[in-house]
Amino acid sequence: MCNLVTILVPCYNEEAVLGQFYKRTTQVLSTLKEHFEILFINDGSNDHTLNIIKNFHKNDSRVSYIDLSRNFGKEIAMLAGIDFSHGDPCVLA
Repeated sequence: MCNLVTILVPCYNEEAVLGQFYKRTTQVLSTLKEHFEILFINDGSNDHTLNIIKNFHKNDSRVSYIDLSRNFGKEIAMLAGIDFSHGDPCVLA
């Protein structure tokens, strides 16, 4: 059994789907015996993605986020997430 699983979620203009993703992901992860964190990486979104992520973080201590200054692309966002994750393993979503 591991101590913490990190779910890395790169986001770029995802406001339409973030609510469902969060709801479904936390429902599934809550059934597991592992502790988890969800690390959202906002990759320069220009919609309300960051505000939605901040709201998740405010209401759920298992959620954290990184806000990149501009769109660097999914691969760079994932590398940033790996650098800042606390879990072992990291699951890329």
